[in-house]
Amino acid sequence: MNPEQFSHEEPLVETKNNFNLTHPELKPGEVFVTNFAKGEDDGAMMQMRQKYQTYRGGEVAYTQDGKVMEDCYPAFVQQEELDNQQRQ
Repeated sequence: MNPEQFSHEEPLVETKNNFNLTHPELKPGEVFVTNFAKGEDDGAMMQMRQKYQTYRGGEVAYTQDGKVMEDCYPAFVQQEELDNQQRQ
């Protein structure tokens, strides 16, 4: 085996991409926060809207591996607002 063929230091194990960080509905500056079940008590969604002015509901929810979650929808907020909330 020629050691030079490994000199470019490729990873031996492929790492998974966290689909929550690359959600196709993300807009610039947003982060995925959670998925809500469709028909779920609106109280949780109302709390999210009260806590985050930039809250936005999406259309299609996905698992962390990118599989569609039927009967759910995603929630997004601006990263800056989330950071500010966490500092308080």
